[in-house]
Amino acid sequence: MGFRVAGLFLGLSTVASPPNILIITADNLGYGDLPSYNPKTTIKTPHLDQLAKQGARLTSFYTASPTCTVSRACLLTGRIAQRHGLVNQLPGLAGNYGVGLDHKEILIPQVLKKAPTPYVTGCFGKWNIGFAEGSRPTERGFDEFIGHASGNLDYYHHNYRTQHDLYQGTKELHRDGEYSTDIFADAAIEFIRRQSKAKRPWFCYLPFNAP
Repeated sequence: MGFRVAGLFLGLSTVASPPNILIITADNLGYGDLPSYNPKTTIKTPHLDQLAKQGARLTSFYTASPTCTVSRACLLTGRIAQRHGLVNQLPGLAGNYGVGLDHKEILIPQVLKKAPTPYVTGCFGKWNIGFAEGSRPTERGFDEFIGHASGNLDYYHHNYRTQHDLYQGTKELHRDGEYSTDIFADAAIEFIRRQSKAKRPWFCYLPFNAP
């Protein structure tokens, strides 16, 4: 991990102004669902199509795991599951509200907070790698968090099984009747606008609970 952290610091220290970073994760989105990868799909995504035309399409960039918990832990640590140790989906309420990913693991926002120009960091959406004390987003490098701990969420009432599961920071957030995708998207947009006005580099992790 030290080599990866040192490499990231080196890259950030050689640019005049650190780049802003936005990572959007769509839950259970199939490879062939988007027109940019499958011209025969019936799904219309004009904005994503434009991004694909202007950027790079990674046709051999594979997820580290087919399960939500493990793939998110791999994404945020840069390590395969056999190294970070979280090899299974967190089960039920006990699993989702347990420790989850080992606290010794270093996440992207923790690295960016220590950059030559420290980043402001926000996470808005599905967490799913542990929500016990010390495991929550604002305890693992994120300045702001609006989202849920579990792998699934009722879109409008924000429950997981028998438990309310929408949080702002470490406190429950009650916005019954609002569509969860809109809550997360609006929070991310507001976060980006605030940091842009303040002219501070930002890292926004937007893991939707919907495809």
